[in-house]
Amino acid sequence: MTTARHPAGLHTVKVTTRERDPGTEHARMVVAAVAFTCSGDKTSPCHQYPACGCEVWALDIHGDAAAAGHEDTPHARCWLAAWFDSGCAVYQGDDADEGTDDGVPVIDREGLIATGFEDEYLTWEWAVDSDAAQQLEGQR
Repeated sequence: MTTARHPAGLHTVKVTTRERDPGTEHARMVVAAVAFTCSGDKTSPCHQYPACGCEVWALDIHGDAAAAGHEDTPHARCWLAAWFDSGCAVYQGDDADEGTDDGVPVIDREGLIATGFEDEYLTWEWAVDSDAAQQLEGQR
């Protein structure tokens, strides 16, 4: 994973589960929802991104997006939210469930997360607390 564009401790996820096919021989628990929350605001780094609407962009020869015409501007919404809303954030913790598309273990849980970006998708994992999340971010 590469380094995320936000400080640790601002982002939480709540995973809720439900029973699929209750009362049948195929009954099993599944993830019902993965709800992402950002406690940041327009001044938070995760709310600063280009307003151009481009899906991707090239950096200038010095690695500067602003110089290439993609200046960060403040937004009301965290840039990570769209990844979770569209189901494109992939869980990559040590307990990832290979039997699910997004890797989220089938257990009710809520807490701080650390995120990264892997080639073309957002990745996330649980952090024990803000200090642990900060440490995880530093390792990417």
